Amino acid sequence: MQDIAEAYINDPSYPASRKLPRPTKEGWTAILLGIVSAGLYFLLYRYSGDIRHWAEMTNHGDKVFFLAPIGIAFIFSTVHGLFTDRFWSAVGLKAKC
Repeated sequence: MQDIAEAYINDPSYPASRKLPRPTKEGWTAILLGIVSAGLYFLLYRYSGDIRHWAEMTNHGDKVFFLAPIGIAFIFSTVHGLFTDRFWSAVGLKAKC
């Protein structure tokens, strides 16, 4: 049994099929943006009480705090959109324009 396994592993065509592909520049960018996106979701979860406090302050008359949810949504939309674009580019799918 050991001889069969060694013969299979020592086959010149086998090592090429078991190597993982190296990520491209788009792949590394997708990985980085995915980590940033996950970090943003963690921060949203961590500071959800403060964001709720800002919403309550807006209801009590401080109208400047209404910009906070708009800014948060813009940041999430931008990072997640860039991540999705780089992810699908790394996978090899392009939009048909």
